[in-house]
Formats: sequence, C-alpha cells, structure tokens
Amino acid sequence: MAIRKVVNVLIFSIITMLLCFASVKALTSTVASLKYYSVKNYIDSWNSGEEPSVAEYNEAVSFANEAVAYQSDMAFYTDVLAEVLQWGIYWGFEKNADSTQNNVLDLYNESIAMRPGWPVTWGNQAFIKWQLQHPNDDIAYDLNRANTLGASTPEIHILMTRLGYSFLKSNLSLYVQFNKTISHRFELGLLNHLSTRSVLQVVNSNQGTAIGCLWLKQAEASDRADRRLKCNR
Repeated sequence: MAIRKVVNVLIFSIITMLLCFASVKALTSTVASLKYYSVKNYIDSWNSGEEPSVAEYNEAVSFANEAVAYQSDMAFYTDVLAEVLQWGIYWGFEKNADSTQNNVLDLYNESIAMRPGWPVTWGNQAFIKWQLQHPNDDIAYDLNRANTLGASTPEIHILMTRLGYSFLKSNLSLYVQFNKTISHRFELGLLNHLSTRSVLQVVNSNQGTAIGCLWLKQAEASDRADRRLKCNR
C-alpha cells in the first residue's frame, strides 16, 4: 500500500508539472501573439505610406523583440523583427545601417534554421545579401530556393519585380541569370490580386512601364496582364 501511495503521488506530481508547463507555454504564446499584433499595426500603417516617429519605430522594435523573447521557437516572429529593422533602415532610424543589415541577415539565418521550407524568408535573405554585396552565387542560391519553394507566393512575385529593376541597374550578371524568372514572376504578380498593387507601385517608383511591358512580352503574357500595365496603349 505504501508503495502504491508513493507511485500515485509521483504520478500526480508529474501530471501537475506537465499541466503547469502547458499553462506557462500557452501564456507565453498568448503574450507573444499580442506583441506581434501590436507590431503588425505599425507595419500595416508603414505599408500604407505612413511615416512613423522615432518613438513609434522604437516601440515597434521593442514589441517585436518581446514577441521573439516570449516565443523564440516561432520563426515567424523572428521574420517580423527582421522586417521591422529593415523598415528602420529605410526610414533612416538605424544609424549604423551596415551593422543592422548584418543583424537582419542573422535573424533570417535563424528563421531558416527553424523553418527551411518558407520561401519568403529565403527571398528576404537574398535581398539583404544583395544589399550587402554578397557574392552572386550566394544570392542566386537563396533566390532559387525562394522561387522553387514559393511557385505562387505573392511576396516572391513582388520581390523578383523589385530585384528585376535593381539588377538591371547594378548587376547585369544576375539580371541575365534571372531574366526569365523575373518576367514570369512579373506577370504572375500583376495577375494576383494579393500582389498587383505592390507590383504596380514598384513599377511606378522605377518609372519602369516600358521595362515591364518588355518583361510581359518575354513571358508571352496574357492580354489581361498587358491591360493591367496598359501596355497596349
């Protein structure tokens, strides 16, 4: 009887510990989610063209860091922190841009280690490597992974459009290597309602309608894509 009592106490203790662990895990996951949505509100406003104050940017960085701290095994939150820091570089809030870009690259490496099949992270990593002037082979490897894993991912359509214009201006070797992919992604980006607006914004910011129409011609694109870019006018 004594042994059975001890066994029952041990079982009860183990169950209690597991329930406590599960409760703590659920709590930290909930807090991390709340922090993320606070960051998301900022990111959504930035994507809409609203420029933040330094205080607002710093608060977004704080929320993103806290989300990662509360749930460090969630690759998505790591990506979000990297995205916020990239916005900080864009707005000029990160005074040491090269150092911050390297930090962002480290975050993407961590994210890929946790979630190697997510195409957007591979694409974002390629973009940072291009900004940091990494070897073409490294950039090409990441872009090939992004395009293979995300054949219909809107974010990759937008990224390849942005890189298409950038490569054309400053890296003709990569432009030639990915020209067919850029043309194809550009058409898909115009036709996908989740990416159309962003793709057209990239075109307009580069005054790139003529180049875009050339890409559509290379891709033997549909009339609908031509009309989106007004290539027939």
